[in-house]
Amino acid sequence: MLFRWRSAVAAVVLLSAARGGEIRGRLTDPIPAELRGALVRLLPEGSSTVLARVLSDAEGRFAFSGVRPGRYLIRATVGGFREQTVDPLAIQGDEVLDAGDIKLSLAGCYSPRVNCDFVTPDGASAGPTLHSSGDKHLAWGCVIDLDNGKLDCPEPGSEHHPFKRGPDLRLVSKQGAVFLEPLPGATISPLQPVESDCGGSKQSASPFRIDGLDPGNDWCIRTTQGRISRFFLAAEVEPGTTGIFIHFVTFK
Repeated sequence: MLFRWRSAVAAVVLLSAARGGEIRGRLTDPIPAELRGALVRLLPEGSSTVLARVLSDAEGRFAFSGVRPGRYLIRATVGGFREQTVDPLAIQGDEVLDAGDIKLSLAGCYSPRVNCDFVTPDGASAGPTLHSSGDKHLAWGCVIDLDNGKLDCPEPGSEHHPFKRGPDLRLVSKQGAVFLEPLPGATISPLQPVESDCGGSKQSASPFRIDGLDPGNDWCIRTTQGRISRFFLAAEVEPGTTGIFIHFVTFK
């Protein structure tokens, strides 16, 4: 049974009524300043099953109590920042394990809930020119044209779509897992934590597994029309989901 409660000191989740250990920590930005309202998840090492979720408090603190002995991962994210995964933590008995400060890196100017002003020293506007952008719900079997922000959901077994040059991505399920699949002419590459743009990304035409991921994960897409698009998850992708919420920005 899962019990949830909050303390005045930190956001806490009690995993078990039986006595167990505690894993705690604090989330910060690069300054470092505390990050409140961040989603923190606890997972067993080697598994995509989320045991518990909690939001960090006003001081960026969180805690999971009643944790059984074992090895666990902590994943944390909040709007405008990349997901951060903490190296496996081993807990024994009823000990208190402090993960310390967990620093989240910025996801860049085009991530959801982030606005940047690009200006030159003389005050003129600068920066990349946008072609299209928006928020979409991409369901199983549906395809999206990132150049124009259009969705199409063809009938099962049909490849018909209304786009002139072909869509870019499709959401598919394979053996119970969820994948983003680039369509012919498009490629995909996940951005690394140290990257802020798509300049050095290594593109691939292979499907990319996304179940278990959450906001703070983003990709570079080279569209069928040769443009570059940043593609962000806007909500957690639950295993077995039938659709995902995304935010995209395509450049001219």
